[in-house]
Amino acid sequence: MAVIIKSGTVLNLQGILVDVEIEIFKGLPSFTIVGLADQSIKESKERIKAAIINSGFKFPLGKIVINLAPANIKKIGSVLDLPMSIGILLASNQISVENIEKFLIAGELSLGGDIKEIKGLFPILQEGIDKGIDKFIIPEENSYQSNFFYKGDIYLMNNLKNTVNYLIYRDQLPSDRADFKIPPMIRGDLDDIIGQEGVLRSIEISAAGFHNIALYGSPGAGKTLIAKKIQEILPSMSYEEAYEVFKIYSMSENSKELFESLKRPFRSPHHSCTVASLTGGIKGKLGEITLAHNGVLFLDEFLHFKKECIEELREPLENKEINISRLNCNIKLPAKFLLLIAFNPCPCGNYLSLTRNCTCTEGERIRYLNKISKPILDRIDMFTYVPRVEFKALSKNNKKALSKSICEDIKYATEVQNDRYSKCKDKYNGLVTTKELMRNINIEKPALEKLNLLYESLGLTMRGYYKILRLSRTIADLQRDEKLNQNHIFEAINYRKFIGQEVI
Repeated sequence: MAVIIKSGTVLNLQGILVDVEIEIFKGLPSFTIVGLADQSIKESKERIKAAIINSGFKFPLGKIVINLAPANIKKIGSVLDLPMSIGILLASNQISVENIEKFLIAGELSLGGDIKEIKGLFPILQEGIDKGIDKFIIPEENSYQSNFFYKGDIYLMNNLKNTVNYLIYRDQLPSDRADFKIPPMIRGDLDDIIGQEGVLRSIEISAAGFHNIALYGSPGAGKTLIAKKIQEILPSMSYEEAYEVFKIYSMSENSKELFESLKRPFRSPHHSCTVASLTGGIKGKLGEITLAHNGVLFLDEFLHFKKECIEELREPLENKEINISRLNCNIKLPAKFLLLIAFNPCPCGNYLSLTRNCTCTEGERIRYLNKISKPILDRIDMFTYVPRVEFKALSKNNKKALSKSICEDIKYATEVQNDRYSKCKDKYNGLVTTKELMRNINIEKPALEKLNLLYESLGLTMRGYYKILRLSRTIADLQRDEKLNQNHIFEAINYRKFIGQEVI
């Protein structure tokens, strides 16, 4: 009778339970793994054999057959090394374990029998808990991921020998887990941003309401520095947002820092990146768009990105997810991020500068800016010019008070939005559905009438109309105003003007 060990795999960020079925028959020695295993699992046969021998056990002679059920789902990664090894030891009667079916076991083995960190553990643990499993054996190196889960007993193991000893003698207590708590919003340090109060106001509005923003200006004006500061003033993640982020980052390399810091993701791909690296989907790798989920996607030198990369942003900006078709496989991945782009206003960078002459022709400027299509412009909420800093601004030193004020205003606006949209999945003015926005807009009648007139006179699109309302609502929240008035509308309209001063 076959031995069955419970484990798991990941498909499209969703954990899937896998029954590892092991049986050893008489016959010529062989080792076969069936059940739609990928190449990394098939290569594990030699690792498993070496790990069993180096842990002081015997590798059985005979025909070893391992089936990974359900057989119609592709299994990837090295997560099944440990359960397959335990199953072989049980099937060959080298060990005897009671109630093995109550455990979910996952881990990669080295040749020496050490248990290594695995990718994708987070969604596997969640799926196991959802299916009623309450005992888990996982790699010690994955311990930083276990604090998120308050259900079930999690046992951290560092090698195959210790795992076998625990299963036989039950001589180890479950790991201690600290209560998972989202830290309060970190007060950002904006002291090194000098003379850019107007730009900081834009960043404040963007961070408070999760509004996409474009920064443009001459080289050296501080666009990149300002953009990188936005992570420090973003609201803290909610429990639900953290869960979504952790599930994604458990599939990527070097995720420990993000798990421990609990900061929102900040992704900044180089402008030479390909469509595949931006969107993901090649050999199961996640793209920058998905890795920025619930955080910031910063695209510096935006107009140097390939045209096809820029156009790939359309779907995620509109639907907050991305559909990828690769090798007869359709994948839907989360992609809800704050888009922050920075670029020069012309090829030489000096257009709009008051101190340097632009050497570009009008045709060159038009061709340069035309890399941003109208649909992409329409999906960006704010456009902000970053001017050259005046010399007299260098001597001012009121940044600490400004940093404190910005962070306190964002914290207040976040609390107001969370209360306003308490029954909605998304909690920010820039992310909620239009229906929820209009249900909670609370706008004065003169302000609404004025905006309706501007809709006709400026030739706004419907999307542009609602973006002005979203921005206005965030501005009102930052100013602690319950009702949205004309001043909020006028400030919002200023952020909808692109280089040509046309309201979008």
